Amino acid sequence: MSGIVLAAMPAKMSALISVNAPFIFALLGVGLVLYAVALFLAAKQRPINTYVAWTAIFMDDGWVIGSVALLVFAPTLFSPSGTWLVAIIAAIVAGFAVAQFLGLRRGT
Repeated sequence: MSGIVLAAMPAKMSALISVNAPFIFALLGVGLVLYAVALFLAAKQRPINTYVAWTAIFMDDGWVIGSVALLVFAPTLFSPSGTWLVAIIAAIVAGFAVAQFLGLRRGT
């Protein structure tokens, strides 16, 4: 969902977060949509490809680590609403990573 919003409204998201980079937001949005499609297709496979599952987990972990790094080392980069948005999305992505890890451990 966030990928679609970023791709469709990069200027609005850029203004909300107070980072003047709508082109980067558009690219990020398209990348997130492609990532979501790849995850959807991978999730439909039986059995689940463990390499793809681990890759998704590590990519989610990278997103969370990158988000935390930006919030810690560049705290003035974002507006207050942008800071909250980055933190909330990082928490949601962390939840996805945990769910993917638990699903992989269960073997489903």
